[in-house]
Amino acid sequence: YDKSYYNITVNFDEETVINMISSSLKSAYFNVMLHEICLRPEQQKENKENNNNIANVPLSD
Repeated sequence: YDKSYYNITVNFDEETVINMISSSLKSAYFNVMLHEICLRPEQQKENKENNNNIANVPLSD
């Protein structure tokens, strides 16, 4: 088969990339929150203590 058929280049502008990343982050955050809500209360308490050890990563400088 012709390999060149599969060499697809897609150009996104900066705004599109930022929107894609932010929407994926939002959905990931939502999934984490949903998981937290469904956990038993004692498990939530333990997770809160663990979460305090996680550093916040800034999205921009």
